[in-house]
Amino acid sequence: GHSMGAAICLLLADQAAARVKSLTLVGPAGLGQTINRDFIGGFIAATDRERLQSAMRLLFASESFLTPQLLEHTLRYKRTEGVNEALAKIAGSRFRGTSSGGQLRDVVGRVPNLIIWGAQDAIMPPPDPAAFAGDNVQFHVLPGSGHMVQFEAAAEVNRLIDAFLG
Repeated sequence: GHSMGAAICLLLADQAAARVKSLTLVGPAGLGQTINRDFIGGFIAATDRERLQSAMRLLFASESFLTPQLLEHTLRYKRTEGVNEALAKIAGSRFRGTSSGGQLRDVVGRVPNLIIWGAQDAIMPPPDPAAFAGDNVQFHVLPGSGHMVQFEAAAEVNRLIDAFLG
């Protein structure tokens, strides 16, 4: 998930700052925006295909990406021992930052940052890119994409990352 990836980025930037040359963040938690609690609760509680489908619908701007294979794969993953407990624990902890109180938004711009967001993200709507404007920050909000922008706009996301990493 994005929030886990963001948490790992934050931890590295906080504890191994000298080794972090740049950050690429895709719809990350921790930039001060609210997370859709209905999605989190619904996703964790879903035990059958119908309930899972209604929760996962929120991930995409276009339902065509929510394939029967993806649903089946996710259902199997959720039925793996320990997975639901771990998801509930992550959801319960929210996104508090590091033990030293560091937050992802404090790290943005310290090193070159690429931030990519889906304009129709129903899980965490994109923050105002102007709030993160700076020489070290490229912020792209891609139209027609939801929270899973890396699926829905894969070619554009890959192009932006390639260009950013040079």
